[in-house]
Amino acid sequence: MRADHDNKQVFVRQSWLGDTLICPRRGKYAITLPQMRRGSSETALGTAFHTAIETILRDGPQDGYAETVDHDLMAMAIDNGMGSYHHEIGLNILVTQEWSNETVYALLESMVSAWVRDISPHVPRGGEIEKKFQFPLNEFAINGYSIFMEGTADYLAPDGTLWDWKTAKRKYSAREKQLQSVQATMYTMMLAQQQQRDEYLFNFGVVIRSEKSSGHITTVRRTSNHHGWLARQTVGAVNAMFSAGDLFMNDNHFLCSSKWCPWYSVCRGAHISASDDYVPVQVDSPATSTV
Repeated sequence: MRADHDNKQVFVRQSWLGDTLICPRRGKYAITLPQMRRGSSETALGTAFHTAIETILRDGPQDGYAETVDHDLMAMAIDNGMGSYHHEIGLNILVTQEWSNETVYALLESMVSAWVRDISPHVPRGGEIEKKFQFPLNEFAINGYSIFMEGTADYLAPDGTLWDWKTAKRKYSAREKQLQSVQATMYTMMLAQQQQRDEYLFNFGVVIRSEKSSGHITTVRRTSNHHGWLARQTVGAVNAMFSAGDLFMNDNHFLCSSKWCPWYSVCRGAHISASDDYVPVQVDSPATSTV
């Protein structure tokens, strides 16, 4: 979240909102301690993958569907992706560089190949790449501040379907994303500003982070009811940020760790050490006979 105090406007992105709905304190730290934000080898590789896919969509055929990608375009996409990876490294935002250049190249090549093989044939060409958006929540205001949603969609296809490219350790759960994806809701709200429909579709094009990668598509459906609910959640999250009180800290989720939360050391980590969380020896259950 960012605030323009001169014009009394608040701007909300899906990544911040999603984090804040999980842990309000994490959302507050993102505003008050932005200098502690950092990335990882995984996030740098994700940026490299996005750059490679953008290259294919921008410089490849601009109509219909593409079953294959020619060798030169593929090579250029991976080279551009590697350039993005090294740019991220140069920003000095990584905790550690976990992989050698050879490993990064092998991972990126495998992931882009998986996207070409498993996802690309389903993506109509000629759409908008990196579509930026910003729109107001006209019916809501906090302390006299207008609220705006903003972000950048990876790809808006000519048929009006939104796509987002993801890298992950495992396949996405369609049910989980249908129930929980803030990104799918906010981004389809952007479409609703342009055209009212009964439903909106958002596709996650996901590749597994592996040297033997595979790709899959997870489709999420959104309606105006989802949009209305997210607007109310946004108002609550923004209102909490204006509060002077101590915000709720939720450590019952996977992001609450030194690996995934940049502010862990000033939050839970300031009170509980790794040795405190040492798991004691467990008593084995006695073997049971099936005879």
